[in-house]
Amino acid sequence: TVIFSKPVLGFDAGSVELENGTLSDFSAESAQLYRFTVMPLVQGPVTVNLPEGAAHDILGNPSLPGVLAREYRIMPAEGLMASSGLRRVVRLDWQAGAGAETYEVWRATDGAPELIGISGSTNYLDRAVEVGVEYFYRLRGVNPIGASEWSEGAWGWCRAARDDFTGNGLSDLWYYHAPNGTWYVIVGEGETARAQLGGPDTRPVPADYDGDGRADPMVYEPLSGYWAALLSGSGYQQVEVSGWGGPGSVPAPGDFDGDGLTDPAVYYEDAGLWRVWLSGSGYAEVAAHGLGGPGRQAVPGDFDGDGLADPCVYSAADGKWYIWESGSDYALRVINDWSLGGHVVIPVAGDYLGIGHDVPGLYYRESGLWYFRRADGTTRMEEFGHDAATPLMGDYDGDGVTDLGLIYRERFETIWQLLMSEEGYREVSGSFGRPRP
Repeated sequence: TVIFSKPVLGFDAGSVELENGTLSDFSAESAQLYRFTVMPLVQGPVTVNLPEGAAHDILGNPSLPGVLAREYRIMPAEGLMASSGLRRVVRLDWQAGAGAETYEVWRATDGAPELIGISGSTNYLDRAVEVGVEYFYRLRGVNPIGASEWSEGAWGWCRAARDDFTGNGLSDLWYYHAPNGTWYVIVGEGETARAQLGGPDTRPVPADYDGDGRADPMVYEPLSGYWAALLSGSGYQQVEVSGWGGPGSVPAPGDFDGDGLTDPAVYYEDAGLWRVWLSGSGYAEVAAHGLGGPGRQAVPGDFDGDGLADPCVYSAADGKWYIWESGSDYALRVINDWSLGGHVVIPVAGDYLGIGHDVPGLYYRESGLWYFRRADGTTRMEEFGHDAATPLMGDYDGDGVTDLGLIYRERFETIWQLLMSEEGYREVSGSFGRPRP
């Protein structure tokens, strides 16, 4: 903007001298007020020069000279943060740098950084990651003129996909036969692995308990608080412990301390009591009251994207989700009035939207309808299922998005049905868990 002390004549775009810039959108709003846009050619000093006599008043007196100089720089992004412990994804978040229109995302492990993507916003999901690898990220803000200096760096890592027994980044199909404690896991085309662990009155709770990137068979028996696991990182050596739980409890494991290992945990519905044995603290017990109660089911998950499991319960009676969010110092978050009522409802939290953290979900067994809660409060619905099936969600196609999965039995056959976000529908069947062509 140029403002003369009195009305002038003869001032136009050609009257302006520029160094390292181009002029556009020249307009005269009055005989004293003029506006135009200056775009830098490269980063560095930009000078707007009005020489003496660039305009003159009604008496022919020349205008005085004027100079405006500014340093133009694309500013780097600030506050870069990389997630730790999300499932098969590292999420990056940052604050915008002045002048940047897009951001180059660079990543390194041990060698030189490589450009892995471009983001037009202030976040990025890196799905090309492997369990057990720490990644170092930096950004450069970019516009047509050039690029900023490097942002500060941030380290991030991911955890294994749900039920990934083989460590290949995909969830595996599995079945637990409780009467004799036999596990069946499909580990390849036409190949099934078997393991013996558990028995009557035990519940399967597979997860990565030793941090090697593979799910470990684990069972929980509530009468005695007995846990037993076959740890893949130790050659499937069996480990067991008693007294971690008891009558009235259900298993609710998750990585509550963010060290990459799943922590054994139980939930007592009647008392609204959570007990967690933290692997990062030598399995010291932490107990907390006040979240839950009769009719409220445990659904732990990472609902705020900080890589830590959040204690959560779902109340089918009023359709409310109650979450202690770890990223907000365990402040209570309540998601209200989300239930159709009168149905057999199974809460199914997962990253169905591909946003890097879990969202509330419901499976209505009678109708086969799935509902997922978006951040803006709207609901996404999928019709997939029937009243004989039990949900078995996972990332079956490796795109980092939780896929819909069902398992059910027909006489001596186990049948899995999948609805994958990338690869669509697939069905696998087998006798006692063995795949059959």
